Amino acid sequence: MLRVLLSVSLFLSILLLPWWVSTAIAIFLLMSKQAYEVLFGALLLDLLYGNFQSISDVLISFTVGAVLLFLAAHYLRGALIFYDNR
Repeated sequence: MLRVLLSVSLFLSILLLPWWVSTAIAIFLLMSKQAYEVLFGALLLDLLYGNFQSISDVLISFTVGAVLLFLAAHYLRGALIFYDNR
């Protein structure tokens, strides 16, 4: 239930709130679960508000940052002994 609530609030914050609120929600969502919604949200954020001329320019800012955060969270989740995988 928490994941659904955070995912909905992430996409609503992308549309209605400043970028830093969306980033904070995305980081909290990545800390709690393995959330692929963060990657789609970052791509949506870049497509809606990014200043780009071609598709390669889109994948520069938030999308690359979200992929790096996703990979770091995935690595840390496996490396931490006290993390519960349930």
